[in-house]
Amino acid sequence: MPRWMADLVHTDTPQSRVVHLVGQSSGVNAEQRRLPAYLLEARRRFFLKNYSPLYALGIDIAMLLGTSITRIRSFFNKSIILPPRVLRDSLRHSVLLKGFQVRPVLLPRNKS
Repeated sequence: MPRWMADLVHTDTPQSRVVHLVGQSSGVNAEQRRLPAYLLEARRRFFLKNYSPLYALGIDIAMLLGTSITRIRSFFNKSIILPPRVLRDSLRHSVLLKGFQVRPVLLPRNKS
């Protein structure tokens, strides 16, 4: 390596250190929150619009069954964490209670 390149490359120890605090800016480790209603409504609309009502019904039943099994497992294994009221919210926004009509999804307003 030529001398002028060696002067540009410093192999000394860094003068500063960076500490990464996991999830501080994104809120990954923050308190669990309920799933937003628009997310569940958009999910229902997607399956009704792009597949069939029978398919959407099957998907909702599978989600409710899977969430119920996971909820039961969470009583025995404390490391399994589900959002609060996920089973109730999933049922409330499913085709079982909302029906098979494709409705527009209303997004929440920004809190600015």
